Amino acid sequence: MEKDNHLMTYEYVNDFLFCVIKPYEERGDNVVVYCSGVNVSRFTPITAGKHRLGQNPAVKGLQSSNLDVRAFIIAHAAEPETIRGGDECSGFVTFSHQWNTETLAIKNAGSSFLSELIRFSVSNLLKIVLTSCLPGVLVPKPLPGPEELQDFLESLCKSPGK
Repeated sequence: MEKDNHLMTYEYVNDFLFCVIKPYEERGDNVVVYCSGVNVSRFTPITAGKHRLGQNPAVKGLQSSNLDVRAFIIAHAAEPETIRGGDECSGFVTFSHQWNTETLAIKNAGSSFLSELIRFSVSNLLKIVLTSCLPGVLVPKPLPGPEELQDFLESLCKSPGK
């Protein structure tokens, strides 16, 4: 793969979730760090009563989506690598809520698919969570911006009969 020395930062952040891709200079050229997370506290009105064996559907959705994200990365000729225990993604979560996060390094990351990866990641995560918690509620297409998606999710938190 051709070197891409112009990797940018891509962010999709709201009070419910975040997905951020940024250059990972410590690992060299063409490497980015992919950070994603769900605010378990904010998803609770949507996931309440849907927990199986103590597994929160938002957390389980993030974990399941991570596998699909890895497949997406590989399909675009890049290499995902798990990162453990680092602070590569600090600054996107607050301590006033319970967050669950996932972090990957992506080697051979050309910038051409990174914005598509953000949209795929957010849409896929929501599809998993909504399918398990609110069957029949679809992820808006095209994916709205972070603020509009937050408004959509807040409306689901307030919906009677959820």
